[in-house]
Amino acid sequence: MAMKSIEELMKETVEQAFEIIVNKALDENPMKDTPLEGVYILEVINNAAENNKRVLLQKAPILELTEAQVNTIVDETKMKISQKYLRM
Repeated sequence: MAMKSIEELMKETVEQAFEIIVNKALDENPMKDTPLEGVYILEVINNAAENNKRVLLQKAPILELTEAQVNTIVDETKMKISQKYLRM
C-alpha cells in the first residue's frame, strides 16, 4: 500500500474540518428555511477557507508545503464542500 503524500493527507484533514464546521453551521443556521439560508452557509465556507489557509500557511515550512500547495489544498476543498452543500 502506497503512502499518501503530505498534500493528500492535508486535503483529507482540511476536508474533515470543513465538514465539521459546515454541519455545525447547518444545525445552528439562523437563516434556516429562508431564502438566505445558502448565503449563510457560503459565508461559513468562505470563513473556514480563510482560517484554514492562514493556519496552513503558518505551518507550511514544517509540513514542507509551498504557498501554492496550500492555496490548492484549500481552494479545491472549498469548491468540493461548496458543491456538496450548495449544489452549485
